[in-house]
Amino acid sequence: MAPSTLKDTPELMELTIGESMKARTNNIDKIFELGPPDLCYVLKINNKINANESSYHFVLGINASSSASLATYINKLVNSVETKSSSWLPLSSWKISNGIYCCYNVFSKVDIRVEIQIPGSVNSFMIDSEKKRCPISREDLWNETYVSSVLRAILYDEEYIKNGSDNFDMLSGIKRVNIFENEEDENEFLRAARIIYDTGKYNLGHNDEASNSTICNNYLTEAIVKYFTNAKKYDKVIGFFKDIYTINPEIGSVIAKLYFESNRGIEGIETLYKTIQGGVQSYELYIEQANFLREKKRFKDALAVANKAVILSIKEFYPWELLSNIYIDLGEYEKALQALNSCPMFNNKKKDLSGKNFNSPLKKRIPHNENIPRISHSELHALNVLYSIEESDDNIDDKFKEVHSDFLKLPGNRLHGTFRRAYNILIRILNNVGWDNLLQYRSKVFIMEEEYKLNIQFKTPESEEKIANKEKEMNKLQVKKRMQSLIRSKPLMESTNDLINDKLNKKGSKSSLKKKEKSDDGIITTRITPFSEIENENKEEKAITEGINNVKLNDQQEKQKESEESEEEVRIKIEFDNEENIKNESKVVLKFENEEALHSKEDLKISFDENSSNDEIDDDDDPSKYLPRMHSYKMALTSKRLCERWLDNMFMVLYEDLRVFSLFQVEVKQPYLIKKFCYYQSAKEWELYGDLALRLGYKNEALDAFIRSFNDKYSVDCLNKILKLHTELNHTVAALNIINQLVLVKEYNYDKAYYPNDICSSLITLIDNNGIELINNIATNCTHYDLIKPYFTYIEELNPKICEKQ
Repeated sequence: MAPSTLKDTPELMELTIGESMKARTNNIDKIFELGPPDLCYVLKINNKINANESSYHFVLGINASSSASLATYINKLVNSVETKSSSWLPLSSWKISNGIYCCYNVFSKVDIRVEIQIPGSVNSFMIDSEKKRCPISREDLWNETYVSSVLRAILYDEEYIKNGSDNFDMLSGIKRVNIFENEEDENEFLRAARIIYDTGKYNLGHNDEASNSTICNNYLTEAIVKYFTNAKKYDKVIGFFKDIYTINPEIGSVIAKLYFESNRGIEGIETLYKTIQGGVQSYELYIEQANFLREKKRFKDALAVANKAVILSIKEFYPWELLSNIYIDLGEYEKALQALNSCPMFNNKKKDLSGKNFNSPLKKRIPHNENIPRISHSELHALNVLYSIEESDDNIDDKFKEVHSDFLKLPGNRLHGTFRRAYNILIRILNNVGWDNLLQYRSKVFIMEEEYKLNIQFKTPESEEKIANKEKEMNKLQVKKRMQSLIRSKPLMESTNDLINDKLNKKGSKSSLKKKEKSDDGIITTRITPFSEIENENKEEKAITEGINNVKLNDQQEKQKESEESEEEVRIKIEFDNEENIKNESKVVLKFENEEALHSKEDLKISFDENSSNDEIDDDDDPSKYLPRMHSYKMALTSKRLCERWLDNMFMVLYEDLRVFSLFQVEVKQPYLIKKFCYYQSAKEWELYGDLALRLGYKNEALDAFIRSFNDKYSVDCLNKILKLHTELNHTVAALNIINQLVLVKEYNYDKAYYPNDICSSLITLIDNNGIELINNIATNCTHYDLIKPYFTYIEELNPKICEKQ
């Protein structure tokens, strides 16, 4: 039978006619964000055999500003039906009789559809959120539909689709076209976007890292900034946002950010100053100001600004993330962990690309171009094998047979949004201090499990009396230490010792002090009669009483006086280390011999130690060291913080990553150390190891792993990852060699979209860093320069200014 495939368009075949349209209509009320990609449905008939079949595919990048542009796309499909697949087959009798193009309007929450009958007419209608068919009554719906289509084309890159969709059929069934062919198309889009800003419909949604959408943080602003910054067209996007600034000055933070990225710091500072002076209060302004100060190494000033951002928007993630990074810059890792623990985390929102919102196709028809000029047989064979495996319907588990289970179980592969950014903060601390020090900082900041369990144990009813006794004993030691610190103060020490010496020298008076003989160890013991019993004591004796009473043995001074009046006598022992201390009397330490002495002041010791410090107590003589550490655990519960569950899990994720990374490194280096052993790593294991190394911040190890994986097995994903790393490291020749391989993949899949994609973005970055003449001269040595040259032509038309750089 003659073929019925489309020449350069993928097809997902339906089991029953129209099931894809029914599934899209039924799920229209389940769309929460930007909506699914545009869907193009075609119905083909064969009058000779009286048969028909239907298929559909997804489209990104079509100009949906009118029904005529969508009808034009379907007419191109009519002309792309294969007439012959081989010379010996007859002409095909299959023709397209009906086509429907669907484009979701994210602003009005309706699905715009254009239906074409061949031969016949063009009919436009829409499906509202209640799944009812309605005519298109407003002209501004087409403007909103056009902007919605461009937003999806910019934001729905391959990485976003892989993370948001669990259906490989969608990824293989997407056809991309150029969003803009020239600067006039860009200007048309900016005019349409300006209408959206003027009507106030820009708050259509936001990414997973924010709680609320603002004029600075929404999908429309994000898409515009992403496209023009990757294209290095800062002047055009800054001019666009300046026009909006006159209406809404809050957009000033975006303008300042663009100025800083384009190395125009003075204009950025002036914009921030003008915006803040205008009375605008937004955390985005403070974040940009703090980031600028961080670049200038003024971390303390940035810290003050970051605190203002946190106070202004305490429920947002970005201010807390900035605060944690600044604390890391200052080396205050404990505070960085505290700030990280306070970050509000947001779960990933439901993606509109989930496989549950789409029906599964009966089969797939993916056309490939095997007539590529100057392609070698080995390259063509590698591409055929690659896509035959990827497009097969085999179980996914069969593709990971040779992968170690440790790589597949790593939870770090599934981190996205705020959790991935929080993970990056932990990686920064880890790379600065190491794993052991990170755990020490963690134990200082957060309550550990042992401390919590011990506190729960002490709170049982059976141990209440034990707790009370230990707390009483700890309180006594605290009082004693407080009293010792007070006695050591020099003014009080001198007044007390002088008064005691005066009484010791008076031998003729009514003796209230009876001096004992000096012991061999240099300790002099004195017995002091309570002065409260002598009513007519002279002024000096009253001074002695006042001096001793100044020593605060308890916080309740009134109770002390009552207890002193009830006691008959107070015994004080004055201990000297040597005779020199008797003369110097530089320092005084009061000690209690027993529990009664704490309350009745009996057997009070005053020891002179010249080597003791005013603020420290000898740990050998401190009886508190023999007590259980119950008090320290209770202090931990009051001074430390509870670690959030997500952060506690993040430490475990980091531990698993480090464990697998270290074990794999040992296995890799083992054959070089001991030649008797040889470990084999599959290509997929090398790729996963590269992802792990890149996640941990080891770019060189990641690059080496991706290259090893690609050498073992041809992989487009590895090529894209290698290209990104070479571009970041400015490896010009190596990056162009990878581009030479990727253009084959694009041509093999009939992918004519030049931008945005990884190839064009890498070329723009290389041209911006080195100039177009150097990059073009190096590219001429590539074997597939004929396929690379259209990218240079497209860049020259899209951004002439960047091509003028030398």
